[in-house]
Amino acid sequence: MGELRVIVAAVLAVLLFMAPAARAELALADSGCGAATGRDGDADAALAQIDRNGCSGLGTMPGERQWMIVSFPDAIELSQSSLLRTKIAHFTRIGVRIDTADGRSVTRSWDPSITQHNRLPTSLFTLPLDVTAPIQRIAVFVDDTQSADALSNVAIVPAEDAAARRTTGALLFALLCGLIAVPILYNLAFLAVLRERFLVWHIAMAGSILVYAATASGLMLELFPALSLRARMEVLHWSFGASISAGAVFLTCYVERSSLSPRMLFLLRAAAAWAILVNLALSFAPLSTPADFDLLHDAGLGVVMLVTIAAITQALRRGSRAAIFVAAGWSIIILSLLDRLARAFGFYDAPLFFNDVLYFGLAFETVVTALGVAGRFLAIRRERDRACEHAETMERLAETDPLTGILNRRALQRHYEQGAPPIAVALVDLDHFKGINDAHGHDVGDRVLRIAAQALDGSGANIAGRMGGEEFVLLLYGSRPERTAEQLRQAITARVARHVPGLDRPVTASMGLVRPSPEADFEAVCAAADRLLYAAKADGRNRLVGAPPSALGVAA
Repeated sequence: MGELRVIVAAVLAVLLFMAPAARAELALADSGCGAATGRDGDADAALAQIDRNGCSGLGTMPGERQWMIVSFPDAIELSQSSLLRTKIAHFTRIGVRIDTADGRSVTRSWDPSITQHNRLPTSLFTLPLDVTAPIQRIAVFVDDTQSADALSNVAIVPAEDAAARRTTGALLFALLCGLIAVPILYNLAFLAVLRERFLVWHIAMAGSILVYAATASGLMLELFPALSLRARMEVLHWSFGASISAGAVFLTCYVERSSLSPRMLFLLRAAAAWAILVNLALSFAPLSTPADFDLLHDAGLGVVMLVTIAAITQALRRGSRAAIFVAAGWSIIILSLLDRLARAFGFYDAPLFFNDVLYFGLAFETVVTALGVAGRFLAIRRERDRACEHAETMERLAETDPLTGILNRRALQRHYEQGAPPIAVALVDLDHFKGINDAHGHDVGDRVLRIAAQALDGSGANIAGRMGGEEFVLLLYGSRPERTAEQLRQAITARVARHVPGLDRPVTASMGLVRPSPEADFEAVCAAADRLLYAAKADGRNRLVGAPPSALGVAA
């Protein structure tokens, strides 16, 4: 959990840094009145509309040119370096008219390139005021905007504060983008080892968050300086919506199977689809006012957030360990989105720097959830390793003689048919083995079988197996198989004498050996070796009988 403490400390440090800047600014939107005119309408037409209809909410009236007008009963004085700061939103032109206490009016306007030249981190930009006389009224307009964000986030800030925010914010966002990128890289490495869906969806979620953070901070413009304002806004909306949609699907396959009910799984998948539908509506649906756009955005994605909260709560109540990481990682994002929704619906006001919490929450979520993904990956890997070991054990048991520990008939046949063809095959039988069982008991007999198996099995590349009873098979691969077989046959007598004392006579073995042709099957080879084994026993036992040179091949 050391990583969590470091990230929490970093987030708190950023918030402490940003709080003084928030106190130095003068927010205007809360006291501003909204109006709407045609694209050629001026501030006087907007003021006349406010006089007729009263003070309206920002962006709530249809019109090509949206206005925010703030009047000061007592004229305010600004330093020459003061700037007007606001949030980016799609527009074709933005302008300011300033009425001073001495009766003069100054009007200036800019095209969308001002958002790139004077950009600040977290999707903000500044407009120069260049007014030293006391100000009686400020009127801000935007043309052809989709959202009221450019009007509802207007504030007057000192230029030095904006410069400090630009420098420090760029460094912080570079760090945050790096934090988000690292889990993507090692999740790709995990995915190469373990094909799990939750890794794919976590990569998709983290990738969308990375694009969102890079675009909001302005880092994207360093890579694509020609990116238009409209395209930048589309990237912001789609990357944010995609991160929410991917996060909902990620939750369905990340937490343990029993942690979410079938109904909750359905709701999460529906919420993921809903996030995409909301983005499609934001991009293509004809909305009458900018406020409708903001309402659809906040309420639509708020539904996804509420479903996600319900799913995490259910998983926690069912004892999900994975949900603990999700709840911890998503806590800052959820609190930030709840704050945004509360402010969007007018429940309370908060400083603009509250919006910045979301970006650091996104980085926090990515890293914390990545730690949980790593833990889940290791848990699944351990489960699969145990399953593979169990399967290997069961396969080994299925091919191993339980008494002697060497291969059984089935495994010998598989080696013969699928492996390299042996040079020779020998069938081995212990002489007078029934007498050992009768005279010394089956325990001693079993011990003799185990020692005989060890003597046959310790011969390098050769393969030994038990056919049943006191009968064994050797697959011989050396250049002189007859000599090797004879040495192994004699090794049985020596090893049993050394390890099984008290027998009334030496334990000997008879052996029949054939050199099979490439086409000979296992059964035919064993039958040929068995005939030679009977010949060895008929000749007095304790000997090897091989096929004569004229009959070394065994027909298929």
